[in-house]
Amino acid sequence: MRLMSSPLKPQFQIAVGIVERNGRVLISKRKPDAHSGGLWEFPGGKVREGESPEQAVVRELREELGIGVRVERFYAHLEHEYPDRRIELLAYLCVLEEGKPTPIHCAACDWVAFSDLSRHSFPEANLALIKRLTEQGTR
Repeated sequence: MRLMSSPLKPQFQIAVGIVERNGRVLISKRKPDAHSGGLWEFPGGKVREGESPEQAVVRELREELGIGVRVERFYAHLEHEYPDRRIELLAYLCVLEEGKPTPIHCAACDWVAFSDLSRHSFPEANLALIKRLTEQGTR
């Protein structure tokens, strides 16, 4: 789903899942040919037309990592402007209900401690989210 269109920059609504297990959070690595390729991210993706952000998270984590999740609650809303696009990032706390994360439509995936998130390279749009998770956890 596109946000209000700008003639200069496309705008996208992105929904991501914060999946925690045993004090670690699930992250995935973008394929080299993707936008910001080779960087780590919280799994998720673009919200499609007629789809809620919560539905997008569930769909994207199944497609990207082969897992079933339940959205527990909304966590954060962030906006970021890249040179070529604007992003509205909606983060949701999710519970892993089925499957083992496997990189299907990403280069890799891993469980990392919140304190280790800053050791991974993420797109700029994720930095405020990482700061909040590092300082506050999933509160």
